[in-house]
Amino acid sequence: MAGTPPPQTAPQDPGPSWLALGLWTGIGLALLRTRLLAEFQIHQRQIEPTTAEWHAALGLGSELLAALPFGLVAAGLARLMMGNRPAGYYRTFWALVAITTLCGCHICGFLWAPPARALLRPEFVVDTNAPLAVLACTLLAACLLWLGRGQRVGGITARLTAGLPGIGLGLLACLALAPGYGLWWEAAPPTMIVRRVHRELLADEASWTVIESHPDAAPHVDLLTPAVDYRTDSADLPSLIMSPPCTIEITVGEDEGPVVLRAAAGVDQEAGARRLQSNRWVFGFNVAKRTRGNDGGEEFKPIFSTHIETFRDQPMLERFWRRVGGHEGMVLQSGDTLRLSTWIDGLSAAEAAAQPPLKVGFGELLLEKPLVQPRQPSSPETPNIVLILQDTQRQDRLSCYGYGKPTTPHIDQLAERGLRFDNAYATASWTWPSTASVLTGLQPEAHGVLDDDACYLAHQLETLPEALQTRGYTTAGFTCNPLIVPQKNFDQGFEFFDCNTVGFRKSEHIVPQVTRWIEEHAGTRFFLYLHLVDPHAPHTPRQENLVLLGGHKPESFGGEETGIASYNGRLLRAEGHSETGVSQAELVVPGDHARWMSDVYDASVGTGDWWVGQITRQLEALGLAGETVIAYTSDHGEEWLDHGLLTHGHAVHKELTLIPLILAGPGVRSGAVEAAVTSNRHLATTLAAFGGASLEQVIDPINLATPSVAESGPVMFGTHHGWWNGRQRQPIYGTREGSWVLHFAPHGGDWKVPEEESPVDGQVRLFNLEEDPDEQHDIAAEHPEVVERLRSSILARLEEQASRRSTVHLKAGAATLEMLRGIGYLDDGK
Repeated sequence: MAGTPPPQTAPQDPGPSWLALGLWTGIGLALLRTRLLAEFQIHQRQIEPTTAEWHAALGLGSELLAALPFGLVAAGLARLMMGNRPAGYYRTFWALVAITTLCGCHICGFLWAPPARALLRPEFVVDTNAPLAVLACTLLAACLLWLGRGQRVGGITARLTAGLPGIGLGLLACLALAPGYGLWWEAAPPTMIVRRVHRELLADEASWTVIESHPDAAPHVDLLTPAVDYRTDSADLPSLIMSPPCTIEITVGEDEGPVVLRAAAGVDQEAGARRLQSNRWVFGFNVAKRTRGNDGGEEFKPIFSTHIETFRDQPMLERFWRRVGGHEGMVLQSGDTLRLSTWIDGLSAAEAAAQPPLKVGFGELLLEKPLVQPRQPSSPETPNIVLILQDTQRQDRLSCYGYGKPTTPHIDQLAERGLRFDNAYATASWTWPSTASVLTGLQPEAHGVLDDDACYLAHQLETLPEALQTRGYTTAGFTCNPLIVPQKNFDQGFEFFDCNTVGFRKSEHIVPQVTRWIEEHAGTRFFLYLHLVDPHAPHTPRQENLVLLGGHKPESFGGEETGIASYNGRLLRAEGHSETGVSQAELVVPGDHARWMSDVYDASVGTGDWWVGQITRQLEALGLAGETVIAYTSDHGEEWLDHGLLTHGHAVHKELTLIPLILAGPGVRSGAVEAAVTSNRHLATTLAAFGGASLEQVIDPINLATPSVAESGPVMFGTHHGWWNGRQRQPIYGTREGSWVLHFAPHGGDWKVPEEESPVDGQVRLFNLEEDPDEQHDIAAEHPEVVERLRSSILARLEEQASRRSTVHLKAGAATLEMLRGIGYLDDGK
C-alpha cells in the first residue's frame, strides 16, 4: 500500500560475549579440577572422602585464579576460530582439539601447577577418573565452539553469557564461589576420632574385684611378653597377670559410657611348656558381660573368648596378642559389668591351681572415650607445626653454631630466618627419657621414662600431639629410632604413626613418605613429628657429603674388633684408662680410627641436614612456609673421646647434653639468638601455645618464642646409664646455673672402688664454663659452697619431680631387652 513505511526489523543479537564465556569456562575448569583433586586423594592417597573434599574446597580460590586465564583464552580461541563465518568440519575438528588440549593442560596442571598439585602423573593417568576428565574437557570445548559461533541463544544461557549482564554475573560468581564454598564447609568440616584414655584400669587396683585367683599368685600388674619377634603383635605390654584359674570383675561407672575397652589376651613366652609337665597346653581367656536373662535374673554372656596354645619349640610367629574386639576395641555402656577369666583347658580349677603360677593375663586394660573433633585449616595465626628431632646431634657440629666445616647449610638457613638458642640442654643423654620430655614438657623423674627398668610412657600423661588434637590438628609421627614405638606408648596422640621396630632406618627410607604426607595434608592444620637418626651409628652418609666434608676410612677400621661398638665396649670395661682412672683412650683407639669416626659423623650430620632441606623445600613448594612453625632440636649429643669414651648415655658432659634448638616461622623472631640457659623440654609448652593449647601437667611452663627466656631455676639433666670411675649403670644428674655445671653421682665412688665402700653422699664434679668451656678440670674441692648449693638444688628437684609421678612404670620386657641388645644399647648378658 502506497505510503506505508517498511516493516521494522529487530536488531541482530550479538550472541554470547566471549568475556562472559571465558569467566564461566574458568569457573567450570576450577570446579572440575577441584573435584578431580579430591578423587585423586581418595583413590590414590587413601584419604577419607570428606577430608579430601575439604582439602580441595580450601584450595578452590587459588584454583579459580589459575583457571580464569585458561577459560578466557579458550573462549577467545573459540570465537576467533569459529566467529560468524561458516565453519567446515576441518576447522571445527582442530578447534575442538586445540580447546580440549588447552582445558586438559589446566586440569592436569601442566606447566603451571607445582609438582605436588599436578595431576599429570602415572597414578592419575591409570585412574578411572582420567577418561572422565578427557570427556569433560571435550564436552566443554564443544559447548564453547557452539556458543563461540555467536549464534543466538535463549533462556538461562542467554542471561549468563550475553553482553554486560553476562559479564557481570560471571564476575559475581567468581567473587562468591570460593567464599561460599568455604563457608559451607566451615559449617560442617570433616571430623576425626580422637582417642582419649578415660581410665587406666591397671593403675587403679580398686577398679577390679577378684572373684577367683590362684592360691599362690593374686592378680597383679607386670609386663607380659608373648614373643621377642617384632614382626608380630607380640611386644611387651603392661598387663594384669591372672595366673589360672582366675576371674576378676570390672564395672563401667553410671556416668562413664559409652567407652571403648582396650585389652589383649596373652601368654608370656616363659609360661607354658617350659614351666609345666606337658609338651602342649591350651590356655583359655573369656570376657563376659552381665545381662538380664529371660527369667528376669542376671547372667554373664561371653562377648570375647579365645584359646592360646603353647608347646615346646613353638614358632614365635604363632605367639601374639589376641585383641578384645579387634583393633577397634569393645564398646561398653554405662553400668556394664564384665568378668575376665583365665583357665587351662583340660584341667579342673583345682588341678590348675596345683600348677605353679603362670604369667598369663590381659594386656593394656584401659577404657577410652572417643571424641569427635573437627579438623581445621592452617593459617599464620594458627600455624602448622613441624617438630624435627635429629637423634644424636651434638650442638657444636652444626655450622650455624660455629663449626668450621659447612655441615648444615639448610639448617643454617632455618636459623637465619628464625630464633637460635645457644645454651639449650636436653633432659637426658640418651633417647628414651629425653624424647619423652620433649613430647610431655616434663623432667624424666616426673614422666617416669628413665631406663629399661622404666620405659613405658604412661597413658595418664598428656602429650603435645594430644593437646594439639583438641585444637583441630591432624597429627602424624615418623620415627626412625626403634625405641620410639607404639609398644612403649610413644604414639599417644598421633592419628598416624610410622615406625620401625627392628633397627635404625635412615632418612632416605622415610623422608619421601614424609613429603608425600605433607602434600596430602596441605589443606589441614597439622602437627608433624619427625625423629630422624642420620648422625646415629651405624653411619651411612651420602657420598656427596662424605666427599664435601672430608675423611678417609682406614682399611683396618671395622669389624668385631675395630668398630665403634667394639671400641665403646672396651672403653666402658675400663680399658684405655690408667690405674688411677686417667683416660688413655689412644691405647685402645688408634688416631686414624678416631679421626675417621669423627669425620664420618660429620658427613652423617651433613646427610641429615640434606634431608631436612628436602622437607623445608616441600613446605615452600606447597606455599606452607608462611603458615608453618618449624622446631629443630636433638635428644642428645655424641662423645668422640672428648672425655675418654664414645657414643652417648654414659655421662652428662656438654657434648652429650648441650643440643641445637632452633625455632622458625610465623610469630618467631627472625635472625635472633638467645643466650639464656634453657631446656628443650619447653618445646612442648611452646609449640602447644602456637596451636592455642596448653599442657596442664607442666607446672613451670615456658614459651621459648617470647622475647626473654628464663629457666625457673637451674637447668637439670641426667642419665641412668651412667659410667662413673669405671662403674657402669650409675645414675648421674647434672645441673647448670650460670657458668657453673655440677655432675652428681649419688652412688659414685673412687676409681674401681666397690659400691658398698663408696661415700654415703656419693660424688660430685664441678666445672666453670667461663674458664673451662670443655669441662675438663674438676674444681669441686675449691668451691664447696657452690657444690652444696647445686647439689641441694638437684636433690630438691628430684624429690619434687618424683612426688608428682603417680603412674604405673614397668621395666623392659624380654622383647625390649632383645631389641636394646640388637641396636647396641646393652652388652650381651647385661
